[in-house]
Amino acid sequence: MVKIFIVRHGYSLGNEKDLITGHYDCDLAEYGFKQANLVSDYIVKNIKLDKIYSSSLCRAVNTIKPVADALNMPIIKEDAFKELSAGEWEGLSFNQAMELYPKEFIAWINKEEGAGPVGGETWESVQKRASKKLEEIIKENDGKNILLCSHGGVIKTLNCYFMGMDITKMNDIEWASNASITEVWYDDGKYTIKKFSFDDYLGELKTQLPKTV
Repeated sequence: MVKIFIVRHGYSLGNEKDLITGHYDCDLAEYGFKQANLVSDYIVKNIKLDKIYSSSLCRAVNTIKPVADALNMPIIKEDAFKELSAGEWEGLSFNQAMELYPKEFIAWINKEEGAGPVGGETWESVQKRASKKLEEIIKENDGKNILLCSHGGVIKTLNCYFMGMDITKMNDIEWASNASITEVWYDDGKYTIKKFSFDDYLGELKTQLPKTV
């Protein structure tokens, strides 16, 4: 069995400004750094880890850096766990993308098959790269507990993968909140979600994407 603890990055500067960030390497907001310390405290006290993996984007890396520092463990950075590339929409607000690309934006928000930001990735592509890398990591870490820090969109696509849901049904799944933990067990070819978006340790610092995104 492999136990996977998936952390969504803390509240970022992009979240703060309601931007579509994608691969743009924006950092955590001050709020997000506070969340990172809280999730670190919880993990160090409650979870035994063998490996730490992260999206290579700094908002993810800096979310779990306090954990890595406390446990004196390296962070293994993987591009496969980066957020969806938003192409021409990166740096735009959600409202701006809707105004400039209404047809494409609505298809993307509705998770229509093959839809994606202009010049960017589809959710199908994100799921394929993230799930492939996760399978490789699982094979290398049998019997271990691994921590993975990634992004809201990636976590949604992986949850679809874990549950055998079509990617077009992503809107049926809630967003993981910032700096939350989703605990997944992999055993004999089967994934079981034990906890989703657990964030009680954040107290008043909980943050969440709007359901309309």
